[in-house]
This record gives sequence, structure tokens and C-alpha cells, in this order.
Amino acid sequence: MKKKLYIICPNQFGYLIDTYQYAKNLKNDYDVVYISFYYGMEAISESGVEVIEYKCNDKGFKRWFGFARFCASVVKDKNATVFVKYFRLCSLVKLFGGKNDYIMDIRTVAIDNSYLYRLVFNETLKLESLFFKKITVISKSVADFLNISKYSIIPLGCPEFQLEDKAFNSLSLLYVGTLSCRDIHKTVTGLATYLKSSSDGSIVSYDIIGDGYANEVDELKALVKSLGLEAIVNVHGRIPFNKLNPYYEKANVGISFVPMTEHFDVQPVTKTLEYLAAGMAVIGTRTSAQMKILTDDLGVLVNDSEDDFARGIAKLVDRKGSFNSSHQTMAVKDMSWSSISKKLDSDVLS
Repeated sequence: MKKKLYIICPNQFGYLIDTYQYAKNLKNDYDVVYISFYYGMEAISESGVEVIEYKCNDKGFKRWFGFARFCASVVKDKNATVFVKYFRLCSLVKLFGGKNDYIMDIRTVAIDNSYLYRLVFNETLKLESLFFKKITVISKSVADFLNISKYSIIPLGCPEFQLEDKAFNSLSLLYVGTLSCRDIHKTVTGLATYLKSSSDGSIVSYDIIGDGYANEVDELKALVKSLGLEAIVNVHGRIPFNKLNPYYEKANVGISFVPMTEHFDVQPVTKTLEYLAAGMAVIGTRTSAQMKILTDDLGVLVNDSEDDFARGIAKLVDRKGSFNSSHQTMAVKDMSWSSISKKLDSDVLS
């Protein structure tokens, strides 16, 4: 009989790639149950994974308290492994969930624009981590930033795409990710700046996929229209990850653009690995985390401004003949989600 593994994550199943991949890759070794909020988004299912969703209209403290209490009731005295992706008040699951083996997982530091919000979030996270004997962290840089000393590193992974080798005669750009706190509008204005100075036709498309907490999708669409870029830039909004393959097949340049701030500087960028795994060249902002991955042969590093993004495109166009999709893929061959999930099992769960 397989041991029970509860994966607790606020994100609806399939909408946070890390926990989705853990569930998918560990289902043959564990009886996996995934517990999350219900957000009303399109359901994503995985054979062999049970999904339990918590429906709640409350906000703030009541919302997180209700979710923690619900999770504790589900896992109560199950003698199971309970893997908790950090959320506010998650320590209550440990306190009231009874006899289980608990692990707290940290995927990110606070990245909100508000300094006060970041301070409260990070200090609360550190306080709640004291309730857990086992902690996993996405990277050493994040652990150092939070001053957490005892942990296991479970890094980012990337999909194992089955795609055709890419040509780089012309460039099709792709951004996939959240639009909140990312300044993606700078990539659109930077592209417009580049196109004003070049008429060689190298840039044929730029697909932007994702949404945010505010009105980012509509704002980006309005910006595209105001710049007259409708023929090149397409703002799609949210698309479930299991429907993204056509965009990864089409694109040969991935945009990994995050602000160059103290809190983003330590944060590994999921999409950089995904773009490389899909055989793309990458334009990424020059953060410490990005600089560990993006060498000159894999792409171009830029500052987080419109003008430097435009210069980055120009550099990529000049070097487009030097990129090889097989080389891009080989750079992350040991970082597949299946390998990361095995590491989680052997180093932490078993």
C-alpha cells in the first residue's frame, strides 16, 4: 500500500507548475492528494491525483485562517506526509493537523511593490517556519535573504518538451507568466523603440500570455494599440499551461523580464528554464539569479528599462545566427521536473 502524500498549495491544481509537477511525478510512488482553494478557473486533472478544493468568499485573515483550518481537518491524524507550500497561517496546519510528517516549502520571497507588505510577509514566513522541523527552499539565495539556516534545496525544474529544432532566421518572442509587479509594459515599449530604428523585419511576433491582480491585460492591450503594434504583439491573457505547447513551438525567443530590485534579485525565474528547455534564446533582466543561468551563448542580459530592452533585441538580432536550439536544451538537461521530483522524494519525503 502506497503512503499518503498531501500537497497543500493555495493555487488551484495545475496553476502553480512546481506543485503540479510534484503531484504528477510522485503519483506512482505515493497516494497523492492535492488541497487548494477553488478559484473558478478551468479545471486541470491528472489521473492518480485526488484534488480537494476549498471554496471561500472571505478575504484577509478569515480567508487564510479558514483555509488552514480546512486543511488541518483533512489531514488530521493520517500518519501521512504533508507537504505545505507556504501560505499565511500555514503553521496552523502543523499545530492542529495531528500525527503527520510536515514539510514547509518556500518558493518565493515577497515581491509586492509595497515595502511594508514585503516586510510583514517575510517576517511572518520566518516566524511560521519555526513550527516546522523540515523546510525546503527554492534556492540558497532565497534562504539567505530570509535568514533561514536549516533547509533542503528543491530547485526549479523545467518540462521535457518534445519539439522540433528551431530556426533563428526571424525572431518570434514569447512571454509567459504573471503580469503583476513585472513591468512587462517596458518590453512592449522597448520593442516599439527597436522597431523605430530597424526595418529589417527580423521580429515577426511577440505573444504575451498571463494575467495579473489588477487590470494589466487590458492596459497592455491599450498600450499595444496606442503604439500601433497590433500586427506583431498579441496579448492573450491567461492560458492554462497544458494548452501552451503551440506557443512554445512557434516562439524562438523567450522573454524573462523581472524588475531589478533587491527582492527579485535573489529569486530564480521559472520561465528562463522553460524557455531554454524549449530550445529558445532568452532575453533576461540582469539579476543575480538570472546571471547564474544566462550565459552569452544562451541569450542576452539587459537592464530593466525600455531602452535597454530595445538594445537587447538589437543584440539578439545581430547574433541570431549563432543560436542552436539543441544547445539551449542541453543547458538544462539535468533540471527536468522528473529529476527534481526524485530529489524531493529521496532528500526530503523518504
